[in-house]
Amino acid sequence: MKTQLFAAVLCVCLLPGCKMFKGGEAETVPANSNTGAGELPHPISPPGGQPGAGKTAPTKASRGKVAHVDAALGFVVIDFTFSALPPAGLRFGVFRNGLRVGEITTTKMVDEAFQVADINKGDIRMGDDVRLD
Repeated sequence: MKTQLFAAVLCVCLLPGCKMFKGGEAETVPANSNTGAGELPHPISPPGGQPGAGKTAPTKASRGKVAHVDAALGFVVIDFTFSALPPAGLRFGVFRNGLRVGEITTTKMVDEAFQVADINKGDIRMGDDVRLD
């Protein structure tokens, strides 16, 4: 069982690097863009260059389900299949039967619809709901 768990976590962690083998093309900047050389346009740009410029704004639609829990290592894998993947460093509440049972923080480790998150506190189980507070 531990071997299967380790293999699943390893796959989730390593698959984002596989994109370079799929023959995908690099993202390009349109010619009429006003960004400097080497910069890519940001999806959401706050007006006036306020602090936090370049960060994507979290959406209230980011909701998921706990797909895997590794309490020993202190992380969970969240399934965001029917929602947008949130940015790294965002705190989410974990709910079971409508009651808050824990808190997690998202990481940069993503794979298509799955994202790894660190457990901050609580008793988190597979199938729990994950949403912004």
